[in-house]
Amino acid sequence: MTANLTGKPKAFEINCPCCGALVVIDPETRAILRFEVPKKPMASFEEMLKEVGESKKKTESKLQRAMDEQAKREEILEKKFREAIKKAESTDEPPPPKPFDLD
Repeated sequence: MTANLTGKPKAFEINCPCCGALVVIDPETRAILRFEVPKKPMASFEEMLKEVGESKKKTESKLQRAMDEQAKREEILEKKFREAIKKAESTDEPPPPKPFDLD
């Protein structure tokens, strides 16, 4: 660590070995001052088109799953409601006191 002209320690510049990003850290506060992700080279048109196609397929499959879940949602909620009614009828506990009866 070297000092600059004012005598204060110079900020650390670290290159991340995983992603290649530049991280600048203040030695006094140990705060990250700057984080720069390296720019990726532009992909070819065919690669971009392929990525868009894959993204479209993923989006369509997510939509289909959500629609299936929504279609079954009513059935699932109805089953849960019936089970809760059975449980409430089978218990011998009295119902909880009503807030208006506490006065």
